Amino acid sequence: MLERVIEILLHGEGVMNGFVLLGVGLLIAVVLRALVAHGHRTRLRTPIALLLSGASLMLLIEWMPPRPRLQSWLGVVPVALLLLAFGRLVSIAIFDWLLTRRLQTDAPRIVRDIFDILFTGLALLITLGAFGVEPSSLLTTSAVVTAVLGLSLQDTLGNLFAGLALQFQRPFDVGDWIQVDKEGLQVGQVLEINWRATRLTTGDSQELTVPNSLLARSVILNHSRFDLVNRGVRITLPYELPTQRVHEVLLRAAQEVDGILKQPPPKVLTQGFADLGVTYDLRFYIADFSRRSSIEAMVRDRIWYVLQRYKLPFATLPRGSVLPSELAPGSDQPTRVAAIRKVDFLRDLPEQAIETLAAGAHSELYAPGEMVVRQGDTGEELYLCLRGELQVLHQVESGEQHEVARLTAGGLFGEIAQLTGQARAASVRAATPCELLVVGKRAFVQVLKDNPALAEHISERLAERRSALDALERASPEVTQANLANHKRQFLQRIREFFLS
Repeated sequence: MLERVIEILLHGEGVMNGFVLLGVGLLIAVVLRALVAHGHRTRLRTPIALLLSGASLMLLIEWMPPRPRLQSWLGVVPVALLLLAFGRLVSIAIFDWLLTRRLQTDAPRIVRDIFDILFTGLALLITLGAFGVEPSSLLTTSAVVTAVLGLSLQDTLGNLFAGLALQFQRPFDVGDWIQVDKEGLQVGQVLEINWRATRLTTGDSQELTVPNSLLARSVILNHSRFDLVNRGVRITLPYELPTQRVHEVLLRAAQEVDGILKQPPPKVLTQGFADLGVTYDLRFYIADFSRRSSIEAMVRDRIWYVLQRYKLPFATLPRGSVLPSELAPGSDQPTRVAAIRKVDFLRDLPEQAIETLAAGAHSELYAPGEMVVRQGDTGEELYLCLRGELQVLHQVESGEQHEVARLTAGGLFGEIAQLTGQARAASVRAATPCELLVVGKRAFVQVLKDNPALAEHISERLAERRSALDALERASPEVTQANLANHKRQFLQRIREFFLS
């Protein structure tokens, strides 16, 4: 039957054959366009182009001046083009409609390529056979040619069969992040798996092409097969630091880092003992492997800031080295005194009282995104912003958190919790690298004992702030004025109970 069709194509009426095949092919293409998904319709361009080329060439040969020998030789070309066009249509019907649309599965790219190659070879063999050439004779005329072809195609066939094995075993899929070496230097996201190699894109947006035969012999680590990815940061700290204390401090560096999952929670492992100190691993889980480098970098930044705040040295820090002046905390006495003088309810204190508060204060550094205080926590510290910018966040009953204010250099927060013992009314988070001056309760106790009238002055200022909040809540002027006296009395009582009891 097939030989009869080829015979008609080669020796029948060319015009009629061209129109019939073109019409049938275009009809099949239109039907497939309606059946396949929208993203797969571009694959119909190749068979349509082959149909038009084959039919046009068949018509051109028909209209040529009579040259039997030339027309006989050229007649094989449109036949080959038409067979290739119908082969591509069959491929689209199988892979893009039957498998993808009907069976909700997707065949690997390499399977499609092999099908197209086999059908192309079949079309070529059929065309050569109809033209009078015996294809088997081309392969058996020379044993030397066969041997040369076998040797030259050894790597190609190895990659082909390795690609097929990878597709059947499916240790990874397109879109997965995989590692193909023990050192972790060759890590990338799978872009394509073809008949020869697998294409990856690295985290640096570079393309990595790995032969399938090499992948088949390698240990493949798939980082995307599970929802959780375990990552870590290693650090070495001096032997003098208690390990449990280090664990507590390092865990703070992983808190509130964007991208780190809260469950399972981060943990710290004492890894070993090195020449310079004890080595620790801060382990945590992430969901997006593509962000691993940025998340790990953020954790390292947080570790630096946390260690600075807790006055813990690095084991690798050279002796005698100092921080640059633009990064060193401004903990000198004049800086602390100047910052405290900017506080409205402290600026009228005697010089000795301000000196006492400044002597009991210290500087702390915070990285962007770190929480300084949390809403609902208790605390005895008052914070002054020396440089940087902070976000004031308030959580409503529904659990949503909203930014209600921004604090810059000279900003103050934590005074009500420090002076009255009440829980924090809002959370404060560093928006940029910040340096804060922290004034503790102990210094305030001494100042209040030496200046009894200060408690009444502070309670008056705090009451004014509370009344300002009442005004924002649209309370009437009479209610606001009445609340002022009530707030002042309550604050004064709490300050005396909290500090002087």
